[in-house]
Amino acid sequence: MKKKLIALLLCISTMMLIAGCSITKVLDKDMDMFVSSDKPETSSKDVYKIPKKEPDLRPVSEPSNMDPIPLVFGYDKKVTYVFPDGTLEGTYEIPTYSTLIGFDGFTVYYYAYDIYYDGDEKEVMYSYDVKTKTDKEICRIEFGSFMSYYNGKIWFLCPDGDGSYKEYYADVNTGEVVENTEISDILGKYSARHDYDYRFCSERFFDEAGYILLYDADRTYMYDKETVVALSLPKDAYETVYWDDTSVYVNTMSDYEGTCILYRYDIKDSTVATVSDKYQGTLAIYDNRLYWYESENESNGETKYHVYYIDLDTFETGEAVTMRRTPGISEYYTAISSFTPCETGYFYAECGLGEIKWCYSYVSASGKVVSNNAIAEPIRECKWKEIGSVQAVSNESYCAKCGKKTEKYYEEFFVLDSDLSPFAKDINDTLYGICQSNLAGYGATDPYIPANDSECESHGTYMGMASYEHTLSDAKIIKEHYLTVDMNGYMYMGGAHGMPFTGHYLFDLNTGKEVLMSDLFNGTEEQFKELIATKVKEDLLSYEDPEYAPYYTTDPDELYESAYENATLDLLPVGFNEKDLYIDYQPYEMGPYAAGFIVIYISYDDIDLKWD
Repeated sequence: MKKKLIALLLCISTMMLIAGCSITKVLDKDMDMFVSSDKPETSSKDVYKIPKKEPDLRPVSEPSNMDPIPLVFGYDKKVTYVFPDGTLEGTYEIPTYSTLIGFDGFTVYYYAYDIYYDGDEKEVMYSYDVKTKTDKEICRIEFGSFMSYYNGKIWFLCPDGDGSYKEYYADVNTGEVVENTEISDILGKYSARHDYDYRFCSERFFDEAGYILLYDADRTYMYDKETVVALSLPKDAYETVYWDDTSVYVNTMSDYEGTCILYRYDIKDSTVATVSDKYQGTLAIYDNRLYWYESENESNGETKYHVYYIDLDTFETGEAVTMRRTPGISEYYTAISSFTPCETGYFYAECGLGEIKWCYSYVSASGKVVSNNAIAEPIRECKWKEIGSVQAVSNESYCAKCGKKTEKYYEEFFVLDSDLSPFAKDINDTLYGICQSNLAGYGATDPYIPANDSECESHGTYMGMASYEHTLSDAKIIKEHYLTVDMNGYMYMGGAHGMPFTGHYLFDLNTGKEVLMSDLFNGTEEQFKELIATKVKEDLLSYEDPEYAPYYTTDPDELYESAYENATLDLLPVGFNEKDLYIDYQPYEMGPYAAGFIVIYISYDDIDLKWD
């Protein structure tokens, strides 16, 4: 049960890094044929082809008497329970505005910020029964991090103000919060890097490995509640992945592709062995195996995620399963973290051909994957697959001086089926033109010429490479004859982080023309500015405590003025649905980067638009 909990926690918390693509190519819709071209194919044959359903090759078995396994995709507010034989138990809702901590059967533990509470506490821990749809408050805390459920308790760390942490736990039955004073004291003496490596509670590590790791600025130590012993980990070790009674697994700092080296440090003889030189992240520890993934990028925009494992006793390695994502799925960042091993195989989310679905790979007694099958209903289905296809173009360049990669760019574009509009070619040419314009503005040069010799010092690292990615969020037809195309993007040109952005395009299928807000809005720009500013002010006032609103200011009048100045008819990124429109305020535009996108929805009943 302990190993199941570790696997589940890792699956929920693992973060993904996107890798780039190479070479300029265009992807044909049925994913079987790749063609090089200057413009997208838009013939009548260019229609989405539903792949043939493979026969179910799983052996016929009796209903499982094993406990069902919970599966959660990213921040989705549904949990799907499956039996280890791949059969579905059921799908249940999870409370919104919550962050998962862990599961105990059909009980979900989560925490949420309670912005309506009058005291100093800012976080509330709950339990939720997915069968009865009832929740129960466990306790309130000032602030916690690295929360995990283990052995009837919710464990968490709190900063003590001097750079170190203290450990606490909350009993899920009584709600009593207790400080683990022994661990808090030792953490106070060895404080460095716990924000990277202290992912599980000390009790779990003592149960599983017999010790916990401690750090100072220069060394790593093992502590077994009695003694502290220094370890000679590799000098380039950046992060601790996992440890047990024989080994410590660490990785180096990742390069520009998000890959690094995974090492195994032998505690007994202090030797170091390389496990993987293309390691990108740990996914689970289950049944005495540590699972990690490595990505492989195809020239057509498809990415394959190979999941490998190492036996923690014999140190033998092998491949578990290969996952994939294809162009047109904007949520593949969290797909790889869905990987969940069980007694009979593997569960994971597959992103391809316009949908995200749970899959199950049955593994035979000899260790061979016998079949791969979809289970339950799709997690998400994109509307674009009903009306068209997605193609991708990518490019990269290398430094003319040092030969290392310095730029990578990836662009997707939607292709409307030709039988949906007599002007499909015009629309597709416009969308492809936008793609080419983006690549011209941000596209890689080959070779890259460094401005000076010192610039090469950063090449080969994350900060030494520029990247631009523009992916399709979705495309759909609204109001009978309007096509809306929504895009997501991320651009990195150096610094601590890149810049996410969105884009929206609207076309009239009856004319083939792009439709702007100035074409739709039945009023003056002054009226538009006043309407938008009023809606933004109303959003701020909807918060009982404005301090928790995502804006720069808590003053409604000041926010109104800011929104008024930003509200230009054809410059705001506006997306369209069947019954409302929405405005995406980009990071830094109305609030800090940490606030992300601030989205304001406006019903068509509240704005006068002249739809034909």
